[in-house]
Amino acid sequence: MDKIAYMLLGGVIIIILALAGNNFYQTPASTSPAASEMKPTQPMLAVININGFDCPTCPTIAENALKDAKGTLDAKTTSTGEGSRVLYDATVTTIEEISKVLPSQNSITVISQQPSQSSKLE
Repeated sequence: MDKIAYMLLGGVIIIILALAGNNFYQTPASTSPAASEMKPTQPMLAVININGFDCPTCPTIAENALKDAKGTLDAKTTSTGEGSRVLYDATVTTIEEISKVLPSQNSITVISQQPSQSSKLE
């Protein structure tokens, strides 16, 4: 009886491995948008001053919130909030929409906005 149970268990494991090896769990290609259907991105770089930093962790909290905002490609905050930079996709969002994800004590002043050739900040 034990031999039969081990053989069945071995067979089940082999089937699972075979299915995993055949990309059974991946999304079918037909549900992915075709390259021609995807919107092109329009990276914009915004230099902003973030007001209301009152603790040492505020810049990190603000940077993470900005990075998580819909349409944000990258973000870098400074320790004082002055001269912080946000790189975002202008086809998806605006800097005003992105700023709404900041904690309530923070407000922003937009210093400049310009198109960018990069999708990552250095």
